[in-house]
Amino acid sequence: MLGADLPPEPWTLSARSEPRARQRLLCLPFAGGGASAYRSWGAELAKSGIEVWPVQLPGRENRLKEPAMDDLPALAALLADVFGAYLPRRPYALFGHSMGASIAFEFVREVRRRGLPEPVRLIVSANRPPHRPDPAPPTHSLPRAELITKLRSYGGTPRELFDEPDLVDLLLPTMRADFALFERFQWVAEEPLGCPVTVLGGLSDVSVPDAELYAWEALTTGPFHVRMLPGDHFFLLKARNMTIETVRELLSGR
Repeated sequence: MLGADLPPEPWTLSARSEPRARQRLLCLPFAGGGASAYRSWGAELAKSGIEVWPVQLPGRENRLKEPAMDDLPALAALLADVFGAYLPRRPYALFGHSMGASIAFEFVREVRRRGLPEPVRLIVSANRPPHRPDPAPPTHSLPRAELITKLRSYGGTPRELFDEPDLVDLLLPTMRADFALFERFQWVAEEPLGCPVTVLGGLSDVSVPDAELYAWEALTTGPFHVRMLPGDHFFLLKARNMTIETVRELLSGR
């Protein structure tokens, strides 16, 4: 039987310690989102021997008073500092949605530089690969009103929140930092990963064309697959059960 690790605080939220789990899944959030997006995943995936650690980044939810980070390599290095010691103890996988996909990929590159094991699978969701930057104008530097309009159009933030100016003022600094995190990132090529990579996409997601999903294949020499799920950019929330079941299948080898 494998021993239990206590999830590192405050870097995880609602993480379940599962001593009998065969593998551990670290989940990284989308821009403006927090670890609560994965709150229910632990109970669902524990049935399949998967221990879920939703990663909580600074600047959101219970870490709202901390400044959000806007430098992707620095964040990846900090996450490697926090989670690196856990990686050799149990096979692990990574799931990242949208911004979380960018963080997850750079995290794997950082732990590889440190001689730590790559994940048994990297699951990136609803994002283009980092070597193919978004041609759209940057969002992080938009004036307040334009940024709010942009956020409304994405559909990932509850609409009633925009009716509360004080809440909006709390949200915007984190949103700007999150967008800057990947919009200002300067790609530096390295050797491809060796781990399996699976890309999830939304059938109705117009923000990430299919060609961008398949472009992730250039970043690994391991097995590569793309799976499409019903929904738009936030199928993670709107097709929650199907997303969880897909992750279960991928990590169970089915």
